[in-house]
Amino acid sequence: MPQWNPTDDCDTSYRHPWLLGGIVLFCVLAVITLSTAILLTQNNSGEDFEYTQAQLLEEKLGVAHDELIMLIVSLVVVIQIVASFKFLQWLPQRLLLLCSFGLVTLSAFCTVAESILFPEVLNYIEHLSFMAASILLAVWCWCVFGSKKQEVS
Repeated sequence: MPQWNPTDDCDTSYRHPWLLGGIVLFCVLAVITLSTAILLTQNNSGEDFEYTQAQLLEEKLGVAHDELIMLIVSLVVVIQIVASFKFLQWLPQRLLLLCSFGLVTLSAFCTVAESILFPEVLNYIEHLSFMAASILLAVWCWCVFGSKKQEVS
């Protein structure tokens, strides 16, 4: 784990990329949430009143808004991981954990892309990636928490 010196006066976000990434991630999620809320609450007077804003967006883009938001959030987290990769060096079995998240990101990408091309193939890839991500996460949890015997102190 990176050493933290409590006497450091310059504990700012530019010295800690993981903190900067967290701030950027929070801001992006806040903007996405607010813009989605605005889209869902607006009345669209030129369209059929039976549809909600989310349904109209899904009809126009061919992809559900929640799938698009999942892809955007996943890509923002990938940026966070790249920015704070040195900080993640202390994680045990970090390759399993990062591969698990990479498969979740692949699944989100396949979900959005299946509306454009190869719907059946990308649907299979989406579900297989979620399954593989779950297995890798379970293996990571077992390696980190389950394989060590509890010592009685």
